[in-house]
Amino acid sequence: ALRLRFGIDSLKRRPSLGSLLKRAMQEGLILDQGFRHFNRAREWRRRGSSNSPLPLSSDEAVEPARDPIRYTRLLVREMGNLRNNLAHGSPMLMPHGYLTLGACCDLIMQTYARDSS
Repeated sequence: ALRLRFGIDSLKRRPSLGSLLKRAMQEGLILDQGFRHFNRAREWRRRGSSNSPLPLSSDEAVEPARDPIRYTRLLVREMGNLRNNLAHGSPMLMPHGYLTLGACCDLIMQTYARDSS
């Protein structure tokens, strides 16, 4: 999806998933608020739930973090490993496999949300 979004159709020397994700992040195509898991965790923290799926500080639960792509940076760093576990197999799909698939879905949706073509 990212290769298509950036108009990369060359079969020679295709960029890695990591470099494509970094480019999308740098171009502002993906943000923390576009990930359902991030929003769900902020909402749980805002409500005072101690079962938040993400370790956010109490300040972040109400106010956005100073770095608006903190969660996105983490995903960009880890997405290659998450992708490889799903693509090549891993002994543990559940309970966290659905989070990976959800993050992938959200990433693709954000990438095309501001498509001008």
